[in-house]
Amino acid sequence: MNKRWSIGKSIGLILASMATCCYGADKPSSQDGLIEHERKRVIVLKADGAKQIEKQTEAEQLQKAKAASQATKAREQKVLKRQAASGWQESQLKKAQASFDARQSRESKYLNDAKAAAKQERKIPKSK
Repeated sequence: MNKRWSIGKSIGLILASMATCCYGADKPSSQDGLIEHERKRVIVLKADGAKQIEKQTEAEQLQKAKAASQATKAREQKVLKRQAASGWQESQLKKAQASFDARQSRESKYLNDAKAAAKQERKIPKSK
């Protein structure tokens, strides 16, 4: 019986130590809290750094877009200025218009002549 009592006592001690061990595992120790707090702080710092990088990148992209827009406008102005300075196109348009007007007046003259000729009496007798 002495053996049984010592075995029972040993089992009781083991169960008690397991209960203490498990009970202590449920509650975070103060050191675990510090570690968790440090992890959160590191994550917050990384997130802040990422936000700063994002803002910087966005500002750089905006600046590049503005520069590209200004360059495009400058090229457009240069092309328009060159086109306006060149009278070649305008002179070609004037020549084409003059040619068109001359052809139209010739055609109308020929048409009027044909109408006048059609109204005149025939001088050649009709064959019988």
